[in-house]
Amino acid sequence: MMPAPPRVQLIPVKGFFARYTALLWGILKPLGAWGVFGAAFVDASFLGVPVDPIVAAYVHSQPAHILFLCAGASAGSALGSLVPYWLGYKGGEIFLARRVKPQRLEELRLKFERHDILGVMLPAMMPPPMPFKAIVFGAGVFRMNYLRFLGVVFAGRLIRFLIFSLVLLKFGPGIWHVLKLLVLGHYLLLALGTALVAGYLAFRKQIFGGQGALAEVLPAESLGAAGKQPGPGL
Repeated sequence: MMPAPPRVQLIPVKGFFARYTALLWGILKPLGAWGVFGAAFVDASFLGVPVDPIVAAYVHSQPAHILFLCAGASAGSALGSLVPYWLGYKGGEIFLARRVKPQRLEELRLKFERHDILGVMLPAMMPPPMPFKAIVFGAGVFRMNYLRFLGVVFAGRLIRFLIFSLVLLKFGPGIWHVLKLLVLGHYLLLALGTALVAGYLAFRKQIFGGQGALAEVLPAESLGAAGKQPGPGL
């Protein structure tokens, strides 16, 4: 039997986001458990929806149906992701060919084919502001099998919603604000770490990337001596 609509309010936020969330809640609340499916479908397909607080509201009011609700949200997200996937499948390669060099595009294709499951599942597990629609678009461009794609997105989203819901039930609705701060800090630290690593690798390649790079900072005699190796018996 399908769970009845929950009798709780969404975790409050401020400003436009609060009014937007309240409007969506008014539309989705009469749908009962189908609300999480619809919200996740719309969020994944074309219009950003605060799907995590919506799932949280349903789970907090009906914890006995946590698996059903998280699975419904995951199914909606997987099916909704077919919209950007289809756009990438039909015209994404032409779109990228105008902006990416052919050699680079082929490198991206090979990397995606080697790691297609993790390349989609890990971003599917991450909360906003992960640009998941761009990942989905790329999956379409590189012709990922659509059944595999649906399964991977469903699995990644199910893990995400289950973890979030279990944490919510354990610590209460107030944990939402703590999680938002942790997620923001996580992405800021990740961006800073990525920038530092990229800068170090670029510097290392410039200095140690080969004799051509070293020639700019070392005398020719040093390079010639470095290329000679002592023979056996010397």
